[in-house]
Amino acid sequence: MGAKRCKHAASGRAEWVITLGHKRTGKKQLLCQDCLIPFLRSVGEDPAQFVVGYNVYQSLDPTLPKDQWEKVNDKPVPGTKFTQSHLEPGMTYYYYATSVNAFGRESVPSDVTSATVRSSDEDETESPTFLN
Repeated sequence: MGAKRCKHAASGRAEWVITLGHKRTGKKQLLCQDCLIPFLRSVGEDPAQFVVGYNVYQSLDPTLPKDQWEKVNDKPVPGTKFTQSHLEPGMTYYYYATSVNAFGRESVPSDVTSATVRSSDEDETESPTFLN
């Protein structure tokens, strides 16, 4: 049996969907951005404290003010790993992440990390990991 879906997730009209698992039963429920906040309140959770994902920002210049960095994801990244393609070999890219809560508000930025794209004849570079 699949996960229970809210009406928006079931119709495919949701901008993004998050999967919640019940702590005791393991049953899953898929909720869209419109249904998540009422659901969290109904089970006694504070939506402002509930992280739904992360936004990832990129720059070629680590000294650039953070409000000028480019956001490279369209919707919050659900995990702590992010992979980006179509990068220039030999270039070093700098990244930071913010957590996004159920209201869509972002946290303060993480520390900056970097990744250098190797040429195709070298081993593949690992994706930057922002949280351990």
